[in-house]
Amino acid sequence: MVFENRGMGVHRVLLIGENKKLNQIRAIIKQAPQLGYKVVEQINSASVTIIKGIREDKGIDEIILCDPSITDPEQEKLMDYCAINNITFQYIPTTMQTSRYELRMFDGQPLIEVKHTPLDGWGRIIKRFFDLVGSSFFIVLTSPILLITAIAIKLESQGR
Repeated sequence: MVFENRGMGVHRVLLIGENKKLNQIRAIIKQAPQLGYKVVEQINSASVTIIKGIREDKGIDEIILCDPSITDPEQEKLMDYCAINNITFQYIPTTMQTSRYELRMFDGQPLIEVKHTPLDGWGRIIKRFFDLVGSSFFIVLTSPILLITAIAIKLESQGR
């Protein structure tokens, strides 16, 4: 509790948007400081320039995007900025979403965290195994064709 009172271990959150869900998240964070979150700012746009200024002034550990009207290009810029600056990016889902995400609940509200690396743990191991087995299979499969082609070239050029 002493650390929380001094702001240690508290996630500094930037909220983007202006709607009912954002207001619910803001209220939950305010009512339950034991969750370890502190809202540093709430803005209406996903302007990276504005976010850079807030990050320099107050610091940002996480961004929660609550506005579904933010365009895909704006979201991509924001996700790239977060990836470069090691900021956790989360958003309240709409119908079109990414496949690189981790879903969790925040007091009944679904949050999706975009993963910077889509393959972690077993996913990476399975992909590596598939790469090795698949490449070996196709090398064996195509080697007779390559051998016949090499022999044909040798015969055609008469050994030159």
